[in-house]
Amino acid sequence: MTLLRIVFLLLLPASTKQDHDTGWNDVERQVPVPWDLERVPLQVLTDAPLEPDKTKAKVVKIRFYPSSPTAASGPAYNEGLLLLIQFREPNGLYRLENCSHGWKKFEADISQFSDTKTWTLSKTPTTFSIACNGVELMVYEFEDGGEKCVEGWESDTVKFQFTKMDTASVKFRKYDCPGTSQTPAMTAGENYTTSCGDVISCLASGTLQPSEVPTCDTTTAEPH
Repeated sequence: MTLLRIVFLLLLPASTKQDHDTGWNDVERQVPVPWDLERVPLQVLTDAPLEPDKTKAKVVKIRFYPSSPTAASGPAYNEGLLLLIQFREPNGLYRLENCSHGWKKFEADISQFSDTKTWTLSKTPTTFSIACNGVELMVYEFEDGGEKCVEGWESDTVKFQFTKMDTASVKFRKYDCPGTSQTPAMTAGENYTTSCGDVISCLASGTLQPSEVPTCDTTTAEPH
């Protein structure tokens, strides 16, 4: 068992039930979970159809808590900021609290997927990204949402919780970078960016820096 996995398990609330084969944890609403979203992307499993009527559409509602709360984070400075995903036809909607765009449609088509979907949420100091079943739906630039958006979301995230109004989320787990294949095959001496945002460099021996990311093909090329 890796050190990161041991730390992750120790930080989970004692009541959280985990499937040790898949890493999925049962969602418990109104229960804070320690989480560094910049370091560990969050996956959420949902079970919800797309609905034409917004009053019937289920919603993901997750509150993220910044390491450095500000006035933009909430009236009490420590209430966190909400991410909402609404399962409304045709493509679903999302909203980041304190960002001026309000509700916005996803750019990609999610109607092709079944009611059970896996969402991957990740964050940098300047962006928030959402993917569904491996398809990137959006990368939101905080500066596009105005000053309050930047002020509220730029800090590291230290915990999150599913709110009592969340009606779609079923399970959650940490997202691991892919461990094997890459397309196209990686070449020694070239730099690549993984889906987790890690920049890697292949060596002539066919190994990588760092070694945790996928193995690249052995070539005779010399590293830069």
